Amino acid sequence: MKEVIIKNEFLCNNAIIEYVVPKTIKIVESTAFSYCENLEQIIFEGENTDFGKFPIIECNRLKSIIVPAKAISYYKNKLSYY
Repeated sequence: MKEVIIKNEFLCNNAIIEYVVPKTIKIVESTAFSYCENLEQIIFEGENTDFGKFPIIECNRLKSIIVPAKAISYYKNKLSYY
């Protein structure tokens, strides 16, 4: 099973509106979701996904990042710039 969303994997992918990051993903590398102009929502199913620098950048329509309730503090710390 896939464990990493690599650097720039979805670079400029304007077809993505919502993306679910499955529990199997251990790390979302730097700028994985860069310039996804239509991305509105990302859902993290795992409780401890790690991140490279600025995993989500220039996604101007991003409205929500959804995480498991018991992992809110973890993600708030890891993604504090959002």
